[in-house]
Amino acid sequence: MWDLFLTVCTVVGMVTLYAVVLGALLLWAIRTVKRRSARSEGRIAPGAPAGVERRARSWDELPEWVHQDREWASAIVILGSPTLAERTVDHIDFGGRAVDWAGLRRAAASWPEEQRRLVDLADGLAHPPLPVSDRAVVGMVAFGNNAQPAG
Repeated sequence: MWDLFLTVCTVVGMVTLYAVVLGALLLWAIRTVKRRSARSEGRIAPGAPAGVERRARSWDELPEWVHQDREWASAIVILGSPTLAERTVDHIDFGGRAVDWAGLRRAAASWPEEQRRLVDLADGLAHPPLPVSDRAVVGMVAFGNNAQPAG
């Protein structure tokens, strides 16, 4: 009985290992084909390291993160514009996809008006206004069972 159990475990283990190795090879082959295709279509510059692409030329070529996090994408595109990029870079955590809005607004207080307006626009896009039904709830402070306007 014990020999049968060991034989079954060995066979299952070998099949699992075979599937993992075959899957890894298949994944590598698919990524290689996609990268070569992207190079031939001009989406990746020759000699560019993995993951570095040229600018999109159509809506279909935008990176996936733009579609997944629209608020971050819209804010970061504006804050990364040539007129603001040098001034805003210290207030952006790219890895955490976060912006120090309070620090950015303090720094922007002394900037020219058009640059302050761009910061306001980026903030507005990153933090869309609440629907009217939610504004009343956010503007109220609860006292027991009675809600009172905040103020």
